[in-house]
Amino acid sequence: MSELQRIRHENLLALCAVLENDKVIGTAAQANVLGVAENVLRAWLHGQLISDGLARELEWAAQRPSGWIDEDHWGQPDA
Repeated sequence: MSELQRIRHENLLALCAVLENDKVIGTAAQANVLGVAENVLRAWLHGQLISDGLARELEWAAQRPSGWIDEDHWGQPDA
């Protein structure tokens, strides 16, 4: 897995944790909030490539700035 994909996956996991803290529980509910099909979210969570276009869509749905998912936010609160 490339460094970029590793960072994207870590940020996706962090984003799902934030959603869970906001009482958006389970992949079906989280996928709905993120505007993707549940099977797509599951695939990403299991390591499938997150393309540039889909990364930007995730950022938009999660109300994060463009490029957010590509940056290492390790140690920062509220991914």
